[in-house]
Amino acid sequence: MLLSVAVAAFLVVRGLKAARPVPTAPTNGPVTSPETGVTPAVPSPPLVDAAALPPPPGSLPARADSQRRRAPRPDAAAPPSEDALLARIDELGPSNLPLTVQLAREALARFPASSRAPEFAMNLTKSLLHLGRIDEARAEAREMLRKYPDSPFTGEVERHLLTNPPNPPR
Repeated sequence: MLLSVAVAAFLVVRGLKAARPVPTAPTNGPVTSPETGVTPAVPSPPLVDAAALPPPPGSLPARADSQRRRAPRPDAAAPPSEDALLARIDELGPSNLPLTVQLAREALARFPASSRAPEFAMNLTKSLLHLGRIDEARAEAREMLRKYPDSPFTGEVERHLLTNPPNPPR
């Protein structure tokens, strides 16, 4: 039934087009309507102020174009907070030491004066030690002792790494 309705509609539309004469455009003079013999008034396209249009891509100065590309997207994730970094480091524990080193360094770079900075420094030092990078761990421990002399985390690192050096690997 639906097919027969569609076929009937197609034939009706086709028949209407066949019954109407198709005007041909004359090579000279205005086009007239075959039904009325009158030349229709064709409105001219509206004028547009070029200054109101946006510039085409690539036409902006290089500096403005690069600044526009570097602007953060509104849906881009914000960098993790201090609490989120510490939670992630604690969650990782010794399971992914290179990532722990990376996150601790990021936290120390972003939050150097934080009350949690000594804890980040301790995690960094411990992770370097467990990776076997003892000289780096000692350098970080000395830096920790210089920056955070009164922190209990510094005392722990000093006691375990500087005062009582770890056993050499076998």
